[in-house]
Amino acid sequence: PGIGRGAGEDPLGIGQLRQRARLSQWVALAHHDHHRDRHQRLDDELALAQAQREILQKLIRNFSHDFRTPLAVIKTSLYLIERSLMHPDRHRKHVEIVGLQVHKLQEIMDDVILLSKLDNAQFDDFEFEPVDLNLALTKITDECRPLAESRGLRLDYSGKACSSPLHVDADALDR
Repeated sequence: PGIGRGAGEDPLGIGQLRQRARLSQWVALAHHDHHRDRHQRLDDELALAQAQREILQKLIRNFSHDFRTPLAVIKTSLYLIERSLMHPDRHRKHVEIVGLQVHKLQEIMDDVILLSKLDNAQFDDFEFEPVDLNLALTKITDECRPLAESRGLRLDYSGKACSSPLHVDADALDR
């Protein structure tokens, strides 16, 4: 099958026109695929941005609540401290409560800074190491059990064996 005119088989150049038409179709399809891929990427990026916005909004709501609770306790305790100056035991109790709530606020701020570092991909501050999730959760349960029992609650944990450890910053996990 001739493509050119020299062989006399395609005097009108039909083969060459067909070849150009196929090439044109291929370019058009590639162009369409490129735009479809580009639109898909844009759709994916938009969906990701929306998900990030929703997560950020939820995070802000949670942080707002987490900040307001200790602040309300501190405010109430300060009022009670002023009223309990004549009662040293009550006074000391309220001062301890204020100290605990200030510590909670500091932990929340540490978490905010940690999230900021993770969001900005500042991983230099982290030391990732393999951690057995079951051992970590058992340790946390053991640490919290006395507090639960002092409030009349029972705290237990039993987990399934993990096939592989998680790679986490153990110090951050302990916080």
